[in-house]
Amino acid sequence: MRLVLPLALTVLLAACTGLGSGTDSAQPGDAVVASIGSETITLADFERQYVRSLPDSAEAAADSLAEYQDFLRRYVDFRLKVMLADSAGYDTREDLLTEMAQYRSQLARPYLLEREVVEPLIEDLWAKKQELVDVSHILLRVEPDAVPNDTLRAYRRLAGIVDSVRAGADFGQMAARYSEDPSAKTPNRPGYQGRLGFYSGGRMVKPFEDRMFSTPVDSVSSIFRTQFGYHVLKVHARKDAQPDRRIAHIMIQPRGQTAADSLDSATRMEEALTRLSGGEDFADVAREASNDQQSATRGGDLDFIAYDGWLPAPMRDAAFGIDSVGVVVGPVQTQFGQHLIKLLGIRPRPTFEESYEALKSELARLPRSNEAEAEFAAKIRTREGARTDTAWVNQLMGTSSPDSVLFSLTNNTAPPELQNRPVAFLGDSVYTAAQFGRFAAGYSGAREFSPQRRFHATLDAFLNDRAIAFEVSALEARDANFRETMQEFRDGLMLFRLMEDSVWTAANTDSAALEAHYASNPESYVFPDRTRILGIASSSDSLMQVVHGLLEAGTPYGAILDAYRTDSTSAVRFDTTFVEGETSSIYDQAMDLSRGEFTPVLAYSGGRIVLLNDGIDPSRPKDFTEARAQVVSEYQEILETRLLERLRAEYSVRLYPDRLSAAFGRRSD
Repeated sequence: MRLVLPLALTVLLAACTGLGSGTDSAQPGDAVVASIGSETITLADFERQYVRSLPDSAEAAADSLAEYQDFLRRYVDFRLKVMLADSAGYDTREDLLTEMAQYRSQLARPYLLEREVVEPLIEDLWAKKQELVDVSHILLRVEPDAVPNDTLRAYRRLAGIVDSVRAGADFGQMAARYSEDPSAKTPNRPGYQGRLGFYSGGRMVKPFEDRMFSTPVDSVSSIFRTQFGYHVLKVHARKDAQPDRRIAHIMIQPRGQTAADSLDSATRMEEALTRLSGGEDFADVAREASNDQQSATRGGDLDFIAYDGWLPAPMRDAAFGIDSVGVVVGPVQTQFGQHLIKLLGIRPRPTFEESYEALKSELARLPRSNEAEAEFAAKIRTREGARTDTAWVNQLMGTSSPDSVLFSLTNNTAPPELQNRPVAFLGDSVYTAAQFGRFAAGYSGAREFSPQRRFHATLDAFLNDRAIAFEVSALEARDANFRETMQEFRDGLMLFRLMEDSVWTAANTDSAALEAHYASNPESYVFPDRTRILGIASSSDSLMQVVHGLLEAGTPYGAILDAYRTDSTSAVRFDTTFVEGETSSIYDQAMDLSRGEFTPVLAYSGGRIVLLNDGIDPSRPKDFTEARAQVVSEYQEILETRLLERLRAEYSVRLYPDRLSAAFGRRSD
């Protein structure tokens, strides 16, 4: 998982992210490339830090020795500043501890769930998308909160059907007779006699998908349950996933159900075929002849479609059977009419890396992410011995309305003895009814259930939430990568505050030192020749057209300024901007104009603007006020240099830059 630091710290750490003591990671035989007091930085440490500073680790070995040496110097400077911050007690400052806690809470839960839940799901989905499975099923519906007797009755009934199939009964006929999936009884439709066809990963609910991919060809699965009820499935075939194909079609539909309508549609199809064989463009014929109004306007283009997408099976088989782009096949009969199909393109199948973000987005739309998170939480609950006060829950179910209790807890109107009652336990943690109520106030995942089931589901979700929070609290101790990330943030935050206190703020507030620095080298602070550009702007286009008209009529800028500046009802803004050279901004449009010339009315910042070239403002010295920002920046560099010189001497810093010639497996010349 990629971890993102706040912007200010990202800038600060850009050259030297990844902190840690060289002695912690040093291995026997590692050459020491730097020492800071008793701390050493080995070649292995350097390589690890250097790689972490790059967006692509493959770039590291291609960089030059000079780049390695520059990085080592900057990394040592970074370590010196962190050591100073540590010794100054920045790690105990309340404001820094608070910010650390906020960062940890914002980062830890997403990091944990991505590692434990999302990434395994992405890998699983990717693996399943490499294969297509031809599957049939039989469904007996059971509501998610059905009572045990109804659940058992459905299971036993399906078990009897499976026994018949294993004894030789035809799976399709049994599906048409008994399946409660409506499509099983509808001829000429997907799902007839239970035959769903070929599907890849991500198309079915995960329990169905898992069973489909784990059942051998020509085999019948065991009975399993999804939110729809109990299923049994049969796998007919498997094959490799197919590249997506872009197709266009011309669809001819009968206008009615009479023999004359059939003859008319056949005549229109023959006319379309004649036009195509005569050399007319497929897209033109589709626009004029196709009865698919949605695609006809695009020349019949249906864009890229997956093999297990929405195409009817006959149309899919024809489209994916075409060998070459540009070939037209048909007519192909579907329940919608007859189709002529043209292959427009074949998209190569992407790699895992190329698919990663798309897979992640797809998972976000699928319920399996929530299901996997619940499974992850359940493992933690089992490990930590999570439980609820069953006596309280049973009493509640038997004597009062669960919804009423939930309502009183979520609205903080329950009596104190109820709010303070311990109702759930996880490891050494005890949770009260009031804590449960606060969670329930924001939970909406069980609205469709009965009051009793809703209460149990909400309590279960509360325990799942607490289980993940429990794991998050231990993440830093258990996960080395997360621990290192938090160390990076801690050190970077301390360094930022140290520099703010000892360099940036100090330089900005030392007026005497700033003025002395300015006076020591005044010739450094000079404005070059600059073009003076006058801007007239307003949110009103019509108003700016009037202003532009005045300029065209020869009205001086000053007269326009006086007229609108004294009119409190106008919303015209006047600005003067000095431009040294090309800025890649709107002001460049006035740079090449002669003095007194002006631009048309231009769109700018949600409004309109006219720019007038007012000639060259000649080079001149900056006074102290004008030069102050530059002076402050230079003085900050001086203070930082002094600070680092003092620290290098204090910590007896030693660098061995020549040893970096062996970095990343290189050999010295």
